[in-house]
Amino acid sequence: MRLGRASATSAHSPSFSQCLASLPVDPVPAPTPLLATARCAKVSPCSPARMTFTNDLVDVTPPVISTAVTNMVVEEDDINYIPPTATAIDDISGDVSASISTNDTVNIAIPGLYTVTYTVLDAAGNEGRLIVQVQVVVGNRPVIFISGANPLFLEAGTTFIDPGGNITDTLQPDLSQHLQSNAAIAFGADKLGTYEITYTMAKPDRQGLTAAPVLRTVVVQDTIAPVSYVIT
Repeated sequence: MRLGRASATSAHSPSFSQCLASLPVDPVPAPTPLLATARCAKVSPCSPARMTFTNDLVDVTPPVISTAVTNMVVEEDDINYIPPTATAIDDISGDVSASISTNDTVNIAIPGLYTVTYTVLDAAGNEGRLIVQVQVVVGNRPVIFISGANPLFLEAGTTFIDPGGNITDTLQPDLSQHLQSNAAIAFGADKLGTYEITYTMAKPDRQGLTAAPVLRTVVVQDTIAPVSYVIT
């Protein structure tokens, strides 16, 4: 929300400032100065006041990017693959979809997990960002999608909660129960460094196919400065 700031002058009653103070100042959505005329009945005498509203709050809200899907499965060598269409809406500028930049890392010739990153800037320089996961697979093989951030940054000494993921399959939609990871032994939250968690499928589907392993990078870092205490 943007708020207006009011100012006024008058050659009438010396109580005019009191009159002005009693006037409500409404939110002003427009970025250009507005002129308004108001009359005060609480302080008398009071003539009409000409007030100028100016916008002096900064826009800090980034545009919101959306796509129809955030996870995709593409078969190897599928020449019909195209990244999902994205739209972007900004609370001030409106539709900024035409300004979206797309970074598509998908290689349909090599099975694996890829990302498509969409970014857009509004007039104030706020960046909106959306990442879509694309899994290139062989045939109808099940696919593992991990939830949460990748890479994931963890403060040293804190408890790691595995965001997990899910398994999609064209014939069996209930395979996520077979998702497993080595998070419990992959790293220690008290040791700084970069680690990898491997997610695998514990049991094949009815066709005997299992999903390809997927990796999550976990960075254990120390960003909290030490605190000193003086004991007296």
